[in-house]
Amino acid sequence: MERLFGRSRPALGLDIGSHSVKLVELEKTGDQYELKRWVVHPLRDEAAEEKALARSREAILAALKDIYSTHGIQNRRVVTAVSGESVIVRIITIPFIPNQDEQMLQLSIQTEARDFIPFDMADVAFDFQLLGISERSGEQGQVQEVLIVAVKKDLVDSHVHLLREAQLEPCIVDVGAFALVNAYAECSNQISGESAALVNIGAEITSIAIVKDNATRFTRDLAIAGRNLTNALMSYLGKTREEAERIKAETGLGSRKGESESLSLTIEGNQYAQPDIVSDVTKALEGLGLGDEPVMGATDSGPADQGRVAEVCEQILGDITSEVKRSLLFYENQLDGEPIGRIILSGGTAMLPNLCPFFEETLGVKTEIIRPLDKINHQLSSEEVDNLSPLLGVAIGLALRSATR
Repeated sequence: MERLFGRSRPALGLDIGSHSVKLVELEKTGDQYELKRWVVHPLRDEAAEEKALARSREAILAALKDIYSTHGIQNRRVVTAVSGESVIVRIITIPFIPNQDEQMLQLSIQTEARDFIPFDMADVAFDFQLLGISERSGEQGQVQEVLIVAVKKDLVDSHVHLLREAQLEPCIVDVGAFALVNAYAECSNQISGESAALVNIGAEITSIAIVKDNATRFTRDLAIAGRNLTNALMSYLGKTREEAERIKAETGLGSRKGESESLSLTIEGNQYAQPDIVSDVTKALEGLGLGDEPVMGATDSGPADQGRVAEVCEQILGDITSEVKRSLLFYENQLDGEPIGRIILSGGTAMLPNLCPFFEETLGVKTEIIRPLDKINHQLSSEEVDNLSPLLGVAIGLALRSATR
């Protein structure tokens, strides 16, 4: 595996999620990028779906095989990403030593990093990037800010082995949050000096990354995302997963007419939401009488009660926004001491109707959907751009790592 912050020969951006596989090929000519190819392939595994384990090796391998055979893709070099609790990203500070040599620098960084990595250093793949001299001074003078990344080796090894089993050549293993920051930095209209929070709500993981002037300042992954919402709706409506997904996409948060009351089911947690959060939400719904019977009208012959469905969506998404708020407060109070200017949403769940207004009402921060295709040449219609933008952010960020002329 090449260093995380290295470069590579041309390769495809491959984002393997728990709901779908996204692949992007970019070509760079001068300062312009062109979208040469894109694929969004859903993962299908009926047995796994019943157990809420769609991200099975068999489903992923089948999807990759189908993508390459159907689209006649020849390039098997890919840039991919990992995320989750086994990925540790922190900004640390070390004493600034002018003209310090590489060996001394690495020793200083690894010594300081041990206090922030809850794993044995022998068990992680470790990398770092210098960010510059901090405006804050330490007891011994100026300090150097360093972005450190530690990923458990077994996670990387498992991911790489899966791709090689699919006869692919993983040339760079990135971090999902970094890929999204890369897409935002290259393809979005940024405001100098503004801190923006990128919130990627996938099926199983919600990742938060705060970026300022193209530099990642904070990241965090939450084990609560779109699948929690689907499972709650399945329990509430007595529907299949496919039906709950359809109702979620069609109804979402309903119409936003000012702040609405939400169910008081807040689930407390530390850095990561607890794994049994779905059962906790289900019990809470049952306690309020919402899980005892299907929604009025929630039958095959009529639509679900949109208002009550929106309440369930608000509850699960309220738990997500609560964790986002914690992250923003941590950043503002303990890191750079400045408010977040914008929230940028991405991921499949970002397509829920009225999600941006809900974030704005809840957090009081301007919220928008990521637009990674706006500065890339393509032949897509405006409708296709709207539908693909939240899905392709990570894959585009990965493809940007190796796009060349």
